[in-house]
Amino acid sequence: MMMKDNVAERLLDCACDLFLEKDFHSVSIRTLAEQADTSSGMIKYYFNNKQGLFEAMIKREYGRILDILHGVIMQEALLDFTHIINQVISIYEANPNMPKFIAKTYLLRQGPGSHFLQEMFEYEQRTIKNWVVQVIKDGKIDRDTDAEVVRMAFMSITLLPGMMQDTLKQSYGDAGYQEFRQNYAKFTGEMILNALIPKSKSEPQSLSKSKGRN
Repeated sequence: MMMKDNVAERLLDCACDLFLEKDFHSVSIRTLAEQADTSSGMIKYYFNNKQGLFEAMIKREYGRILDILHGVIMQEALLDFTHIINQVISIYEANPNMPKFIAKTYLLRQGPGSHFLQEMFEYEQRTIKNWVVQVIKDGKIDRDTDAEVVRMAFMSITLLPGMMQDTLKQSYGDAGYQEFRQNYAKFTGEMILNALIPKSKSEPQSLSKSKGRN
């Protein structure tokens, strides 16, 4: 197997393979170093210890999802959610253990990575809430939109097929899976988009409050 020249990146790649497939405590520093074709001293040099390497790996992998989130926020027009869903599913396809790890860690709420994922969860929560407030002001989405509902719906839509990749591919075959994936992304993407289109007949909260004071 060809190894990358950057030792830190090699360690992160191997940590991704090992930590997300096995239990954190069952992966030794020696195994990590050997698979990365380096020494255990390099783990201490770059990441301080095994826990530091683990957290850096989670930050890098989950950061790929956050990059897509930032892309959503930076767009001026309401986005093509089909494309966004496809992007997230592609990330999970490249690392099929990641969605399983996320779901397991959220469910157990303990063990290595739980605190970091909780911080990422709260960061996403604040970011999406601020974005929804802004695009409501801009008239781009329905003013009754619940930011947390949107976020959890999107997480559910992408996480489940990510966890079921092996089963879906086995059931549908490679070609059938790709067709399913495109149809799934199109259906769920349009579902989210239609849910966000401005349609509320209720008055904006700011206007209702001002009337109440009169």
